[in-house]
Amino acid sequence: VLSAIQLLFVSFVIGLFPAVALSTDAPEAGLMTRPPRDPRVPILNRSTAPVWLLVGLVMAATCLLPFAWQPLLGVPTAQTMTFAILALGTVWLAASVRRAQQPIWAGPIVPFWLWMLIPLALSVLGVELPFLQEIVGTVSLTGLQWLTVLVLSLAVPLTSEVAKAVQRRGARVGSPDNL
Repeated sequence: VLSAIQLLFVSFVIGLFPAVALSTDAPEAGLMTRPPRDPRVPILNRSTAPVWLLVGLVMAATCLLPFAWQPLLGVPTAQTMTFAILALGTVWLAASVRRAQQPIWAGPIVPFWLWMLIPLALSVLGVELPFLQEIVGTVSLTGLQWLTVLVLSLAVPLTSEVAKAVQRRGARVGSPDNL
């Protein structure tokens, strides 16, 4: 279980920069050529709800996984790994959802990723910098633990990107050009 300070750190410190990056990012290419969203269809609908639920379940599962290893790791390390997975997963997820239809690497990437480097660095510093360790309640991780954190945190954007690829494929299959 994460402490209140860890949750606040992820929500307000880490989450701030993806919000700024998303709000100042260039619009998705071709956005104005697509028809507008039907205002009668809610944002949370049959199409979006399963994807959001799946992404949330993947985030929860990857965050809880270090606690399955708690007997080997100890509580402080399991808690720190969970904090790091949540922090990095938040950054990667923001990168994935910045483009509704295009993949995560769609440009322009420089202005967006300059903002995103800040929460990435703060995530690592929150775990490794002694004065932040005291504030946030974390412990240093080994290289293998950081590798595990990185791999687990990438499960969230990977899930989101697969869902977008499936939606893109479905849109191409159903397009008038392919009928």
